[in-house]
Amino acid sequence: MKKLLGKSLIVLAVLTPLAANAATESERQELLSLLSEHPRWRQQEQNVYAVEADLDAAQQPIYNPELSLSYEDADTAAYQVGVSQTIDRSDKRAINTRIAETRLEKQRLIKRQENNRLIADTLRAMAELDSSNQQLVLETRNLALMQSLVEQAEKQYQAGDINQSDLKLVRLSVSNSILSQTEANNRHAKAEATITELLGQGGLQMAVHDLSFQPPSAADINAILPRVLDVRLAKLDSQLSQLDIKRAASLSKADPTIGFSLGDDDGNATAAVTFTVPLNIRNSYSAEQRASAFRNNQSTERLNQVLRASQTLLEMLQTQLQILDRGNRQSKQDSETEINAFSALMNRMLQLGEITTRDYLQNLQQRNEAIASAIELNARYQQAGIDWLEASDQLFSWLNR
Repeated sequence: MKKLLGKSLIVLAVLTPLAANAATESERQELLSLLSEHPRWRQQEQNVYAVEADLDAAQQPIYNPELSLSYEDADTAAYQVGVSQTIDRSDKRAINTRIAETRLEKQRLIKRQENNRLIADTLRAMAELDSSNQQLVLETRNLALMQSLVEQAEKQYQAGDINQSDLKLVRLSVSNSILSQTEANNRHAKAEATITELLGQGGLQMAVHDLSFQPPSAADINAILPRVLDVRLAKLDSQLSQLDIKRAASLSKADPTIGFSLGDDDGNATAAVTFTVPLNIRNSYSAEQRASAFRNNQSTERLNQVLRASQTLLEMLQTQLQILDRGNRQSKQDSETEINAFSALMNRMLQLGEITTRDYLQNLQQRNEAIASAIELNARYQQAGIDWLEASDQLFSWLNR
C-alpha cells in the first residue's frame, strides 16, 4: 500500500489549474483584425452604407420641374410649351434630412452594438476554450494517474498486499476517469469549433489567454449610464419621434406650384403664368399628427424604461463581478495553500501507514473537484467581466488599453 501511494503523490502535486498568459497588445489588435472580416461585422458596415445613401437621397430636392406641351388643331392651330415647379414651402427636405441624419447616427450605434456583441461572443468563446483546456488537462493527468494506480494495484493484488475489493475500486476509478476525460474532450472540441467559426483557423493560435478585469466602483454607474448603447439608442428613437411630429405637421401645409408657358394661338404669341395649390379639404393630415404624438409619448416612456433597466443591469453586473473577483482571488490563494497542506498530510499518513486505498481515492476525488471548482469559478469571473464590458460599452477601450 505504501508503494502504491508513494508514486501517486508525485503526480498529485502537479494537478493544479493552468496559468494562462495574458494577451499582448498586438494579439488584441489581431483579434480586432480577424473580427473585422467576419460576416456579422461586414454586414453592419453595409447597413451603415445603406443609411448613408438614404441621407444623400433625403438631401435632394423633393420636387423636380415639370415640362408641359399642348397642341390644338381646330379652326385655328394653337400650341403651348410650359415649365412648372412645386415649391417646398414647408421645408420638407430639411425635415427629411434631419430624420435621415438621426437615423444614420442610430445605425452607427447599432453597428457598434452588434460589433460589441461579436467581440463579447468571441471573448466568451476564448474564456470557454481556456476553461475547457484546463479541465481537459486536469482529466488527462488524472486518468494517467488512475491507470498508473491500476498497474500497481494489480501487482500488489498478485503479491497479496491488497484485497480484491481495493483492486475493483481502483478499476472503477479508472472507468470514471475515462468518462470525465471524454466529457472534457467533447467540451474542448465544442469550444474550438466556436472559436473557428468566429475567428477562423488562425484564431486557435491566439485564443487561450487569461482575461483579467478591474472590478468597477460604485461611482462608475452614474458616469457610465449615459453612454450605454441601449440608452443612447432609446434617446435617438425619442428624437426621431419628435422629428416625425414635425414631418406630419409639414404634410398639412400645402406646397404651391408655379408655372410659366409660351405658345402661339392662330399666329398670335401667348404667355401664361399659373399658380396652383392643393386644398387639404378631404384629408387634413390631422390623423398622422395624432399618431406621431402618440408614438412620441411611447418613445418617451420607452426611454424611461431603458434607463431604469440599464441602471439595474449595470448595478447587478457590478455586484456580480465584484463578488466573483473576490471569490476568484480567494480561490487561487486557497488552492495553492490547500494543495501544499494536502500533500504534506498525505505524506505523513503514508509514512505512518494510516491510509487505505478507499480513503486515498476519496481524497483524490475531492482534490480534483476542488481544482475543477476553481477552474469553473475563474471561468465565471471572466464571463462576468465580459458581460460588464459589453453592457457598459467598454469593450473597444478594454481591447485598446
